[in-house]
Amino acid sequence: MTATIGPYRVLGELGQGGMGTVVLAEDTRLGRHVALKMVSGAQAGTSGGRAQLLDEARAAAALVHPAIATVHDVIEHDGEIAIVFELVEGETLAARLKKGPLPPDQALHVAAQIAEALSVAHAHGVLHRDLKPSNVMLAPGGVVKILDFGIARMRPAAGSPADEAPADGDGGFQGTPGYVAPEQWAGKTADERADLYALGVVLFEMLTGKRPFPERDPFTLAHASIDRMARRVSSLKADVPPALDRLVSRLLATDPGQRPPKARVVADEIRALQAPPAPVALPWRRWAAVAAALVVALAGAAWWVTRPVVLDVTDPVIAVLPFANGTGDDGNDYLAAGVADSLTTSLSSLPTLTVVPRASVADARARRRTPGQVAADLGATFVVDGTVDGTGDALRIAVRLLRPDGTAAWTEDVEGPAAGVFGMQARLATALGAALRLQLSPDVRTRISTPPSSNPDALDAYWRGRALLERRDSPGNLPRAILAFGEALRLDPRFVDAHAALAEAYAADYGSTRDAQAIERAVQANRDAVTLAPDDPAVRLALGTTLVASGRHAEAIQALQRALAMQPSLDDARRQLGNALAGLGRIDEAVAEWKKALERRPTNWQVYSDMGRALFRAARYDEAEAALQRLTTLQPDNAFGFQQLGTLYQIRGLNDKALEYYAKANAISPSARIFANVGAIYHTEGRFEDAVASYRRAIALAPNISYVHRNLGDALLRMGRRNEALAAYRDAVERAEAELAVSPSDPRLLATVAVYAQKAGDGASAAARIAEAVAKAPDDVEVCYRAAVVHALAGSEAQALDWLRRALALGYSKSTAAADDDFHDIRNEPRFAALVADGPGGGRGR
Repeated sequence: MTATIGPYRVLGELGQGGMGTVVLAEDTRLGRHVALKMVSGAQAGTSGGRAQLLDEARAAAALVHPAIATVHDVIEHDGEIAIVFELVEGETLAARLKKGPLPPDQALHVAAQIAEALSVAHAHGVLHRDLKPSNVMLAPGGVVKILDFGIARMRPAAGSPADEAPADGDGGFQGTPGYVAPEQWAGKTADERADLYALGVVLFEMLTGKRPFPERDPFTLAHASIDRMARRVSSLKADVPPALDRLVSRLLATDPGQRPPKARVVADEIRALQAPPAPVALPWRRWAAVAAALVVALAGAAWWVTRPVVLDVTDPVIAVLPFANGTGDDGNDYLAAGVADSLTTSLSSLPTLTVVPRASVADARARRRTPGQVAADLGATFVVDGTVDGTGDALRIAVRLLRPDGTAAWTEDVEGPAAGVFGMQARLATALGAALRLQLSPDVRTRISTPPSSNPDALDAYWRGRALLERRDSPGNLPRAILAFGEALRLDPRFVDAHAALAEAYAADYGSTRDAQAIERAVQANRDAVTLAPDDPAVRLALGTTLVASGRHAEAIQALQRALAMQPSLDDARRQLGNALAGLGRIDEAVAEWKKALERRPTNWQVYSDMGRALFRAARYDEAEAALQRLTTLQPDNAFGFQQLGTLYQIRGLNDKALEYYAKANAISPSARIFANVGAIYHTEGRFEDAVASYRRAIALAPNISYVHRNLGDALLRMGRRNEALAAYRDAVERAEAELAVSPSDPRLLATVAVYAQKAGDGASAAARIAEAVAKAPDDVEVCYRAAVVHALAGSEAQALDWLRRALALGYSKSTAAADDDFHDIRNEPRFAALVADGPGGGRGR
C-alpha cells in the first residue's frame, strides 16, 4: 500500500474487513487522524461499480447523527474507492459479544442509539442494508457509532469469512447471512423495515449471545427465516421483560407488514423500556400550547453540539430545502416545514449572503432528486437541509450544509425543550453565519433571535400554513394554507411573516386561476407587511415581486430598489427589477440589472428565461435567441426554453425549425401555448381544419388564454364559419378584459383588447383602447403593430400603413407582417408591398 492516498498519509493498518482494508491515516490538510477504508472487490473494479459506490457513499456522507460515523471524504485512488471516516475509538459490538451477552439495560442503551440513527437515515432515503455487530462501534462513554452506512452493496474481498461477508447474488441480494430480512432472501425490494429486522437480530444477540436462527449455512438459513418464526428471546432468557420480548419478536416478523413501521417508533419504544413510567407529556407537536412566550425560551435550555468549522467562501448562495420529519408522526410535518421556513428567514437577514427564494427552491426540488442536483439547478454554493426529531417535550434539530457534489461542508445539532424550537433554529442560523465568516451586527443578531410572533398559537398556525403551501399541488392545500395564515393573523395582526405568506398564497392562487381578486389580495397583504416592517428588505422584495406579477411596474421598481438599497445581495430583487423595467419598455436598463444578477449567480436559469422573453417581446431576436439557448443548456428538461425558441423561429418565419422546437417542448410537457402556436403554423400553411383542432386542444388545456380564442376565430373565419368566429372573438375580448382588470396600465394588453374588439365588431371600444395604448407607449413595437392591425381591420388604410411602418422600423418581423391575414384588405396596396418587401413567406406570430 502506498504511503499516501490522495491528501491522506497512511500511518498503519487498522484491520481487514469484508470489503477491503482499513488503515489509520492523517489528513495532511486539517491535521486530524481518520480511518480510511479502501474498498476492493468486483463491484469496485468497474467504472459503473465505482460510480455507484461513490454515489452511495456520498449519500451516507450527508447523514448527521451522533450514532452515525461521519464520512469525511470519498475519493478514487489507483482504481479503488477510498472512503474516509471519522476515527472512532473503542471496540466493535461483535468483539464485545464474544465475551457474552450484554445486560438488558446496556443492550437497550445500544439499541436505542441504533434505532435513532436509522430514523435519521431513513428520513433521508438512505438504508444501511448490512447492519450487524461488526458494523457497530462501542465508543468510550457509552456512545454508539454505526459504520458503513450506505455502502452495503459493496462486494467482499477474496478470502472474507463466509459468515461475515455480504452476499450479492444474481438477483441483486445484498446483506450478511444471519442479519438480512426474509424478503431479501426472496429477492424482493427491501425498504427500511429490512434494517429494522437486522436491528431485531442484533438486539436478540445482545440479549442472549445467540442469533434467532441457529443455522449457519446460507441456504438453510434462508429457508429457516422464510419458513419459520424466529425464536423468542424468552426461550433463551427467561427473565427478559415481556414488553422487550414482544418488541424483538415484532422486529423479527417474517412479514414486513407486521414489523414496526418506522425506526422512530422503535426508538420510542426502547426509550420507554429504559426508564420507569413518567408523567404523561403533552404532545410536542402542540408545543405552542405549553409556551406562554417563545422569547423566554430563547434564553432557556438548549444543548448545542458545536463543531467549530470555518468555511472559506466569498458571497455564498444558499438554498434551504424542506426539512425531514424524523418523529414517525406525519402530523408533525408542519413543524419540520416551519423550522426550515424560519431558518430561511433568519439566513436572509445575514449580510453578503444570498438566499434563494422559497418558490425557486420548491420549483427545483420538484424537478430534481438530490440536494446536489438542486444546488446545481439553482446555481447555489450550498444547500441546507435537516431533520427535526424528538419525543415527548424534547426536540433535536440536525442541520447540514451540503456542497453541490452532495458532501457535507458543515453540520450542527441542537437539542432542547420543544417550547424553545425557534431559539434552536436561531442558534443554528447564527452558527452557520459564523461558519461562513459573516460579520453579524447587533441589529442582525437581534433580528435572528426575535421570534416572528409573540403568540405561540399564531406561530403554530403560520407553520401549518407553510407546510400546506409547500405542497400546494395537492388538491385543497392552497385554500387551507390561506385559512391557516388568516388564523395566524387573527391571533396576531402584526405578524409580518404571516402577511407575506398570505400574499404568496394569494399570488399562487392567481397564478392558477387568473382571478383578479386574488392578485389584489396578494398586493394588499404585501402592503400590510411593509407597513409593519418598512426596513425589512425581504418584505420589500415580496411586495415588488407581487407588483411585477400584477403589471404595476413603476411601483414595483420603487419597492425593489428600496430592497436592494438595504441588501444589495438580493439577486432575486435584481431579477425582478429587470422584469419591472422591461415591463415599462426600458430594455437596456433591464438587461443591465439581469447581468448584475448573473454576476451573483451565473447559472441562474430564471434570469435567462426572463431576459429571453423580454428581448423577444422587444423584437431583439438575436439577443433573445442567445439567452434562450443558454436557458436550454442550463435546463435541458425545461419545456419553456424550447417553447420560446420555437416561437422565436416562428416569428422569423422559420416554421420547420419552430415545429422542431415545439416538438421538443411537447415531449417534456405538453402545453396550451404550444398547441396554440402549432395551430398558428397550420393556419399560415392554409391547413385550417388542423389549425382549429390545435386551437381547441389548447383551449381544453387552458380556457382563459385570450389570444387562442382570437386565433380560433381567425381560422373559423377563413373556413367561412362566420358566426362561430364572432363567438370566438367575443370570448377573446372577455378573457382579455379580465386580464386587463388585473393590469389596467399594461399598454400591450390594451392594444390586444383593441384588436379583439375590432374583430368582434365593436369598433368604438377598439378605437378607445388603441388610443389609450399608444398614448402610454408610442414607441413599443407590439403596440405600434397592433395599432396597424386595428386600423387595417377598421378600413383606415393610411393610418394602418403609418403604424406598420413605425412597427417595422422598431424591429417587427417583415415576414410576419407580410403573412398576417389581418392585412388582407390592404395587401395589394403598393405601399404595403413596399414595406414588407424583404420578408416574404413569413409565419403567423403571437
